[in-house]
This record gives sequence, C-alpha cells and structure tokens, in this order.
Amino acid sequence: HDAPIVVSVKDLPIGRTGHSVTLDVRAGEILGLGGLQGQGQRQVLRSMFGVGGRPSAMAFAGVHRSIHNPVDALRAQIAYLPADRKVEGLLLPMSVAFNVSLTSIRQLSDGFATVRRSREVALVREMVDRLRIRIASIRQPVRRLSGGNQQKVALAKWLATHPHLYLLDDPARGIDVGTKRDIYFLLRQVADDGAGVVVTSTDTMELAGICDRILVFYEGRVVAELVGEQINEESLVRASVTAAGGKGPAQK
Repeated sequence: HDAPIVVSVKDLPIGRTGHSVTLDVRAGEILGLGGLQGQGQRQVLRSMFGVGGRPSAMAFAGVHRSIHNPVDALRAQIAYLPADRKVEGLLLPMSVAFNVSLTSIRQLSDGFATVRRSREVALVREMVDRLRIRIASIRQPVRRLSGGNQQKVALAKWLATHPHLYLLDDPARGIDVGTKRDIYFLLRQVADDGAGVVVTSTDTMELAGICDRILVFYEGRVVAELVGEQINEESLVRASVTAAGGKGPAQK
C-alpha cells in the first residue's frame, strides 16, 4: 500500500441501488470488482466514467474533480471499455484508423480542426504494432476483424490517450486465449507504467489471476476485500456466496 493513489472516489452512487461506494485506486495496481454478477460492479465503472446519472466526486492525485459526463472523464484522462464493444465501444462500419484515432482528434489536429493524416497514420500504426492487432490495412472496416482484434482496437483508441485510469468491463469475454493473454499483459504493462486499472469479469478465475486486490460486491455494497495471498478463485467464490447467503459481510 505504499504506491501513490491515482484516484480516490468518495460516495460514488451505484446506479439505482441507493447505495454508494468509496474506494482508492493506486498506481501500479489492478483492482478487481468481484462478486456475483449484477451486484453493482458495472455501475461503479459507468459512474466513474460519468454515465451513472449523477456526477461523481473524484480526486486525482489530490486534485478534486466532478465527472458529470464522458467528456469530463476524457479530460481527466479516464478510459472506459464497455462490456458490449460492438454497441458502445466501436463504430463497426468505420476503419481501424478512424476508430483508433477517434479519442485523439485534438492531439492529431493542427489547431484548425484539421487532422494531420501523417500524425494519424503514425499513431494508428504504433497502436496496431503495440497491441499486435491483425489487420490487412489500417483502412479496413472494423466489422471485418475477429472479435479479439475488435477488442484490441477498442483498447487501442484509449491507450493512445495515455490515461491515468482504465475502467474495463469484462475485457476478455468472448475472445480467444491468445488475445486474452495479450490483453492481460497490456493491463499489467499500463499498471506498471503508473496508471490505475479497475476491471470486472464474469470469469472468477480470470479475475483472481490478474488482480492485485479485489473488492467483492453484493447488492451495491463492498462486502469483502481480498489482497495478496487471499486472492484465489476459492476465496473469491466463498466471499461472493457468503454475502448472497444472508450471513452478513464476508470476512476480510
């Protein structure tokens, strides 16, 4: 717990549950939001990105900001990868280049709202190489890529903005094992570079395998915190089921 705190969230509203959550995310840390499905984990990510209905009070390295909407989140260098990449994460008919550069328009423009194509191509190729995205051309429509490569494009558009905080909703669902490994490696890499990473997953074993700390949720509340050697699939399942069984909060 010596690493600096990237972001502190106080009394974050969790959808319509009536509950709120307070949490810290540290530099170099992958924080998992665990528990049975549908217990508020997804709402935490959405609220932190400004799509939770009410503004979120967050402090970045001690600087307080209110996140009212995704534009505020983008300015605060927060990245959000939704669970449904095809509906929320990508513009499928558009090219790989268009999707990857979408969040970086300001950096790629020359000050007159004109995107410098040479900068765009350089950025897109850098991201394609870094994430090992398999494409025929950067002008290829994203809909023609495999599910795993589509997910990598969805990640690449955020990676290009150098976020302080990554919010990832089930990032490896429905993709092949090799691509999952690439994504896990990338998450560890950005955490090691000093970003905070918050992730949910429907795969308990996956969450236990990639996280440094896991908050277990039940009905919009944190009922357990697992750290270090406590993090394994058995402990995570036990904490989730204990809470659901009406036995009160699981033991830390």
